[in-house]
Amino acid sequence: MEPDQAGRIIYFSKLLTAVAKEQVLRQPLSKGIADRYGLGPPGSVSRALDTLLNEEMIYSRFDRQGQVEYLVYDVYLSRWIDYKNS
Repeated sequence: MEPDQAGRIIYFSKLLTAVAKEQVLRQPLSKGIADRYGLGPPGSVSRALDTLLNEEMIYSRFDRQGQVEYLVYDVYLSRWIDYKNS
């Protein structure tokens, strides 16, 4: 595995962990979320969200106010990630 690929996998893992721990991730580009989960700049988070959406690891929906929120597709995976990172 190339170092760059390993770094991306770790980054995607951090973002997937953030979605799982939040259960419903709102405002993923905010500084608070980035700081809490070590996600880095908003552009990187946005690209990683797109990748996780395309790979169907997470999905997005709109809340009642029209804001986008993100959830892990598989509830059991989400619970396992949350448990392993508690």
